[in-house]
Amino acid sequence: MLEPGLSSSTSTLRSIIRSEALKHTTRALMEFISSEYDGIRPIISAEDMASRLKDFHTKLAHALHNGEAVIEMVPE
Repeated sequence: MLEPGLSSSTSTLRSIIRSEALKHTTRALMEFISSEYDGIRPIISAEDMASRLKDFHTKLAHALHNGEAVIEMVPE
């Protein structure tokens, strides 16, 4: 769905920028955790983690919008 008043290319560019910002932030957090906890290293890439977070957020937002229970979506 396009944001009101935006062309398709502008909307696509904003989506790409948000995606890159999420990857950058995720990478920075993963590097910080690695530096704080000696010997801890990520088992997946920052890009994969960002993709998983985005997918989880999308599913969570849809469930909340539809009034569904979401507690079972949170891993233990």
